[in-house]
Amino acid sequence: MKASTAAANEALARRGQPWRVAATDWFTLAERRRAAFGDLLETAADDIALVPAASYGFAVAAANLPVGPRQAILCLDGDFPSGMNMWRRKAADCGARLILARPEKGESLTEALLRHWEPSVAIVAAAPVRWTDGALIDLARISDRARANGTALVVDATQWIGAAPFDLKRIDPDFLICARYKWLLSPYGLGYLYVAPRHHSGRPLEENWIARMGAEDFARLADHHPTYLPGARRFDAGEQVGFELGEAAIHALGQLRAWGSERISAHLGRMTDHIAGRLAARGFALAADGPRARHIVAVQAGDMGDRDSDLAASGVFLSKRGSNLRISPHVHIDDDDIERLVRVLRP
Repeated sequence: MKASTAAANEALARRGQPWRVAATDWFTLAERRRAAFGDLLETAADDIALVPAASYGFAVAAANLPVGPRQAILCLDGDFPSGMNMWRRKAADCGARLILARPEKGESLTEALLRHWEPSVAIVAAAPVRWTDGALIDLARISDRARANGTALVVDATQWIGAAPFDLKRIDPDFLICARYKWLLSPYGLGYLYVAPRHHSGRPLEENWIARMGAEDFARLADHHPTYLPGARRFDAGEQVGFELGEAAIHALGQLRAWGSERISAHLGRMTDHIAGRLAARGFALAADGPRARHIVAVQAGDMGDRDSDLAASGVFLSKRGSNLRISPHVHIDDDDIERLVRVLRP
């Protein structure tokens, strides 16, 4: 957003004059950002770790969830690579199996996960929505099965938080990962990891100085500080303060909170319904079978050929995912943009 860009520019100019950065800024900026994401998720700041990317969040989750050699990790086939790569390595390191759930014809993603769920499953990794086409996954049902079976639940909410409501208490994930540059309208490099209180005493990936009690006393920084900061802060990545971009992220989170996820979801739902109807009239078929997320619509496109460059020349930018075109407008898209999309996109 324009105001977020202005905040980032001001912060960058301030970092160009490092004498303007106070010692307290090393701590207060990160805590403001942690609290802002906690507010959006409706949880305490203590439950939020600041991470640079979704892959870092997956690595923290994998390092803190035990899996035995006769156990398994369950994912959807075709999940986002950052998670899949981590679960492949975790399974290989533990001598466990990686189960990839593949839906059968007419079967929902939720049903596929439940059908592939064996008693040996120690971790299930899922998202509220499939990233390629917007197909919904019923996380409430997945959570119920996980709690009943004693299975850890890891949720990738990158394609959801900021665009739609999320009931954290109902889903009760062990870890929830969220990249910030999608629906959170925030800069790269400033992501978030929700850590359920039952895992707050876990082991971090790194031992950075700022995650320890007493680190704020710069005069005694070389002293041994054995105690971690409370809550999920021990899982923060190094340099989590994000001087140059933190203010932009805080502004974006505050604006999303002010708009409200219910209103954002309703607005985007009307928009994608309109887009889906217009494109269906032009001969496109929806890519997702069954219910889809309100903020994403995907259509089957086949071989794109030179259409990517034609679309870009017309000011239309879409995501190619396999044989689908994923259309994911945010609140800055207006009726003129939709008309341009419909005009230039042909089956």
